[in-house]
Amino acid sequence: MNEDSSTPARKHRYCFLIMSVVLVSISGCTQRGDIRYDGTLPINGTELYVNVSGEGEPLILLHGGPGFSHDYFLPHLEPLSEELKLVLFDLRGMGRSSVDLDSASFSLALLIEDIEALRQELGFDSFHLMGHSWGGILAMHYATTFPENLSSLILCNSMPASPEFDELMGENFTRIFERQNMAHLEPLQKEIEAGSRDITLYERFFQLHFRPSFYDTSDVNKLHLNLSENFFKTQELLPYLSPREEPHSLLPQLEGLQVPVLIIRGEIEAIPLESDRKLEEILPHSELVIIGQAGHFPFIEKPEEFRRLVAEFIDS
Repeated sequence: MNEDSSTPARKHRYCFLIMSVVLVSISGCTQRGDIRYDGTLPINGTELYVNVSGEGEPLILLHGGPGFSHDYFLPHLEPLSEELKLVLFDLRGMGRSSVDLDSASFSLALLIEDIEALRQELGFDSFHLMGHSWGGILAMHYATTFPENLSSLILCNSMPASPEFDELMGENFTRIFERQNMAHLEPLQKEIEAGSRDITLYERFFQLHFRPSFYDTSDVNKLHLNLSENFFKTQELLPYLSPREEPHSLLPQLEGLQVPVLIIRGEIEAIPLESDRKLEEILPHSELVIIGQAGHFPFIEKPEEFRRLVAEFIDS
């Protein structure tokens, strides 16, 4: 994560899920009868919004961004709770988690510590961990820091573990965004640049922004980010995640990791295939699966196939 984000390629690395124009008690009552917990928990000096459902082996999911919430996993991954104990949560300073933070209480190191503190709070001896997009970077950091606590690692359309793929990723994004209808996107972008605080406008902007990342672009209508007013405070916090050192690769720490790893990606994913193949090469117990007719959100485009892959991997 220690990267200079000033170049276009590296800006893509950090901002695929947050466009540069944007950077500026237990509830106990839900619609699902098998929810065990749905509300905030005091974790590692802050309040995290946590949703736990189902029975079985625990699977913790890390959402992308940085800056979004776990909401876009829903309802697409909810059926996994029929076989697993599914743990969804909003990362520190994001979504419905507390945004009452400052530069001293918002960092990559603290995000990693939060995962470990959540494991302890929920009483898991070990657990399965899945990270999507930027959440994949966070998952890899956790895996290299606390490998003894992982039953397995699932990387879904993960951002690259090394800056060596930045240039290729930038080229791929350029190619993918040729599918974008700028006539729909640009008016919203201008309003955002003018300082709009209309949260529904941001919701629509991001939905249109991600449209070319779907194999069938109409499937973007199934992407529900559910942004809240906390989103604007989150944008103020995100610069604290910016790197303060030269770029470095996670690959040396990952090499030889003795944890089963499933690497999933969509057929038209812009994140370089070479990045995932490199992970498959250096991780001794890894498998790479490409889901056809899908892009950056395969669990939305091919939900049944995605859930089957995850369930079978964990069962094995």
